[in-house]
Amino acid sequence: MDALALLHSVLEPGERLLWSGQPKRTVGSSLVALAIPVMMLFGFGNVFKTLLTKQREPLPLYLEMELVAVAGVLVLPFVFYWYRLRQAGITTYAVTNQRLLIAVGPEREKIRTLDIRALARVRIAPSRQGGRALFFSVRGKESVWIFLTSGKADKWRGPIWRVDDPEFLERLIESTRAASAVTAV
Repeated sequence: MDALALLHSVLEPGERLLWSGQPKRTVGSSLVALAIPVMMLFGFGNVFKTLLTKQREPLPLYLEMELVAVAGVLVLPFVFYWYRLRQAGITTYAVTNQRLLIAVGPEREKIRTLDIRALARVRIAPSRQGGRALFFSVRGKESVWIFLTSGKADKWRGPIWRVDDPEFLERLIESTRAASAVTAV
C-alpha cells in the first residue's frame, strides 16, 4: 500500500486530506559532515597498513581491539547517515482538517498523529541541518506525536518537519487550526 492510500485509510468520517508530502532531504550538509570520518578512515587505514606490513609478529590483543574500536567509530557515521536517508525516504507528512499525521513506512501501526486543536502556535525556525523547518509544540505536554493504533506517546519522533515550503504549510496549518477552533465553539 502506498503512503497516500495508507493515509486515506486512516481518515475519520468527515476528515479531509489537505496536504501530504515527504521530508526535505538535506543531503549536502550531511555529506559535508561525513567528509571528516571518510578522510580519517583513509588516513588511519594507510597508517595501519604501513605499520602492519612492517610488523613481523601478531599484534597484541589489546591493540587489535583498539583498531576494531577505531574502525567502528569511523564507520558509525555512515550507518547513521544511511538510516536517516532511509527514514526520510519512507516518511510521509500529512495535514487534514482535524489532525497532523506522520506515516513512517507502509504499516498502520507506525503512523503518528496529533490533534490540530491541541497544537500551540506553529513556528518556522532555522534547522540544524540547514534551511528552515516547522516546529510544533503542544500545550502542557512533552511529547507531541501519539501512535495512531496504540495511543502511546512517541518519544523518538521530534517536533520538527523539514519541508520544501515551510511558509505555505505554516499558513495552512494555522488557518486549519483557527477554523477548527471556530467550529468547536
